[in-house]
Amino acid sequence: VHLALARSFVVETNWPAAIGEYERWLARFTNHTAYPQDEFDKARAYYRAGHETNALSSFTNFVARFATHPLAPLAQLWLGDYFYNKQEFRTAEENYQILLRPTNAVPARLRYEASLRAAQAALLRSESSQARGYLTNLINTLDRDTNRPADIEVKAWFVLGDAFLNDAQATGPTNRLESFEKALAPFERIVTLHSTNQMAPRALAKLGDCNLQLASLHTNRYAMAITNYYQAM
Repeated sequence: VHLALARSFVVETNWPAAIGEYERWLARFTNHTAYPQDEFDKARAYYRAGHETNALSSFTNFVARFATHPLAPLAQLWLGDYFYNKQEFRTAEENYQILLRPTNAVPARLRYEASLRAAQAALLRSESSQARGYLTNLINTLDRDTNRPADIEVKAWFVLGDAFLNDAQATGPTNRLESFEKALAPFERIVTLHSTNQMAPRALAKLGDCNLQLASLHTNRYAMAITNYYQAM
């Protein structure tokens, strides 16, 4: 009954009341089988209430105490996201890496998300080669998964294209154009295989950017860039 009361406050989004009920329940029923679940729910209620410091402490303690619980990967992903949103990208990447360890039992979808977010964190640290490593492994794994989630696949190709564009900004004129050339394939794959995805117009615009730069070598690229931009619009 006490647990149902706590969860009713969650449904109402009455976070202070929910937190109070969870704290009282956890203090009273220390050996209950639902204890890990409700420790997780309390941490999530802290986050929903805007108490990020308490949520951080609770999720950190959760993964340390209940490392083998099915909710531990979700808590670990939350920790990575927390540091990512704080723009502490190295710490975020380290938290995502925990989910990629072969010894950890992590659902495929969460492992894919952790790989993608680790790549994004690496890219924001200007570590393009590190980002490409995550993405190459992720894309190869997705290719073997007949039930691969399309949204993750599209994002993986898009971030891979961005990694090549990031290289283009950091290299000399010759290598710069080579990086624009390499960026074409990931964006073209999105447009070809996922034309109705909401990221397809963005991929078309990126193709336009690449072709515009490559027009310094082949002037026919100007027409291709115009077509890309027009299709994106």
